[in-house]
Amino acid sequence: MRFNLFKKYRGLKYGISEKRDGSMKLSAGSPKVSANRRRFFIKRGIPIGLLVTPLQTHSSRVFNYGADRTEGVIISADGLISKLRNVVLTVSVADCFPVYFFDPKTATVGLAHCGWRGIEKKLPAKVASRITANQSDLLVGIGPGIQSCHFEVQSDLLEKFSDYPEAILKRGHKSFIDLSKIIRSQLLALGLKPENIENFGECTYCQKDKYFSFRRDKPVVTRTVVAYIGLGL
Repeated sequence: MRFNLFKKYRGLKYGISEKRDGSMKLSAGSPKVSANRRRFFIKRGIPIGLLVTPLQTHSSRVFNYGADRTEGVIISADGLISKLRNVVLTVSVADCFPVYFFDPKTATVGLAHCGWRGIEKKLPAKVASRITANQSDLLVGIGPGIQSCHFEVQSDLLEKFSDYPEAILKRGHKSFIDLSKIIRSQLLALGLKPENIENFGECTYCQKDKYFSFRRDKPVVTRTVVAYIGLGL
């Protein structure tokens, strides 16, 4: 996965694992998951000790690694930011969108785990606001997630996103929501430039051989890929 917006910044390292790399969900408690993560990051020249790994609860909490408390485990954070070099922010996803942030003016990176709950709470905008007050400098890449082709919803969820009619699609008697479009709308409302937001566009549900999908697979034990971003590596 590559974003054109990030191309010229050589010190910026980011990406996402794929299904072939194995499950990356640490809370599953499997030694195999730890081995998968170690193998994946070592192949990319990233020591496992540099990773910042939050406990994700579909919240809107944003944790500033290096400014907020950093001892021990990060509790209940779905957004991360950091100005520190040689630190790699990570989130695990399986249909939720990883959203990558980079402010070249302040050399600050950010990463958010955005499912519909986090998007409803405007997590992408909250991460952007914590990074900088000058939103015109901020670059954002929206990673793979469940696209509108497969995110069918019922009336209760439609009501939660009634402020975004442009992101609601009707196909016969069925309703679908374009979550990536809502992420973009929230960031534009905050003041980001349209040309500074790039959507990767791949659907985790559609690409069965490439991504885990909670909605498609309905697993007993959730399996995820891992998204990451860092500077100075």
